[in-house]
This record gives sequence, structure tokens and C-alpha cells, in this order.
Amino acid sequence: MNNIETIISKMYPNYKSEKEMYYFEYAETSICYDSNEKKFYVDKELFSKIPHILPDGSLCLHGNNIIKLKELDEEILLKNTLETYIPWLLTIPPELKTVEFINEIDFYLRKLYHTKIKKLKNINHVYKTIQVLNPLDLWETIENLKLNKIYEIYPNKYPEYKVY
Repeated sequence: MNNIETIISKMYPNYKSEKEMYYFEYAETSICYDSNEKKFYVDKELFSKIPHILPDGSLCLHGNNIIKLKELDEEILLKNTLETYIPWLLTIPPELKTVEFINEIDFYLRKLYHTKIKKLKNINHVYKTIQVLNPLDLWETIENLKLNKIYEIYPNKYPEYKVY
């Protein structure tokens, strides 16, 4: 048994392995750690339902910055990801998932326009305020937005996290 397998087996005794792939479950979510690529994967269907999951099911930190463990620190990073990041990511309540998605949208808009989007608030412009309850509500809201209009979107109970 190698060190990676030892770390996973201590935290997830029911894990399964095939070649360099390790499969285990957390909070009813199947997770795979590919020790060859040094990446984590979950079901692709969780994309847009849980933040920080890319369309291919790989886990990321922000934007499209995939969690890819470095060779020299793989054991420490694996342990930290398994103990801290994955439990946090898979158990955050819906409204905080929405906050994370809004932060991601804000991140993309900043990268796209090379500025803070929140500066729009200073424009003497009428905009519609929209509260969203969960990630599904956020995506449905975004789908229904009209072009060339300004909206302020924020999660219910978290008005300080907004995107324009």
C-alpha cells in the first residue's frame, strides 16, 4: 500500500482502487482521485449545482483553476483536500453555494472586463434588484435576464454578496 492509498484508506475505509484511481464517497457524493493526473473528480451532473466543479467533473478552487496536487507536496495536499476542502464544498448550505457562485461570476466578469464590476453601482442608472435562494434559482434568473439592462443579484440573507 502506498502513502496515497494509506491516507485515503484512513479517511475512507470503504474506498475502492483501480490502477491509479481511488474511488470513495462523501456526503452521498462519489469522488475519484486520479493519482496519475493528481486531480479530483465528481459526477459531471454536479456542475452548476455545487460551486467549484467544472463541466468535466473536476474540482477547482476558483475560476477554472483546477485542483491539481503537486508531486512534492501530494500527500499533504491530498490530506488537506480530503479533510477540509471536500467536506466544506459538499456540505455548504444552498444560500452559501449561491454566494460562491456569485463570487465566481464576479471573478469571471472582472477577468473579462479587467475592472471591478461593482463600480456600476455608482452609475445613475435604474437597475432591478433580484434575490436568489439557491444555485438553481440563480441560473434560472441569469437565463431570464434581458440584454442591455442592469441587475443587482444577491443571495437571500446575504445582500453584501452581489453582482451587477
